Amino acid sequence: MTGAEIERRAHERGFLFPTTHVSDPLAAAVGTTVLRVVERDRLEERARRLGRPLRGHPGRGAHRSRAYAVSRA
Repeated sequence: MTGAEIERRAHERGFLFPTTHVSDPLAAAVGTTVLRVVERDRLEERARRLGRPLRGHPGRGAHRSRAYAVSRA
C-alpha cells in the first residue's frame, strides 16, 4: 500500500509506530484481510475517481490543519 519514497520520507521524519502486536498473527490476519478487501473492491481506484472533484474544494485539508493545531497545543 506504500512505496519506497513514502517509506524513505517517513523514516527521515522519524515516524515510528511501535506496537506490542508486531508479531501477532491476529493483527497480521486483520491487515491481510483489509488489503484483500481494498484490492477486491478496487477502493484505491474509487478513491482516486471520487477524489478528483474534491481537489479544488475550499474545505479540502481543513480537518488536517485543525488536527495539527490541536496536536501542537
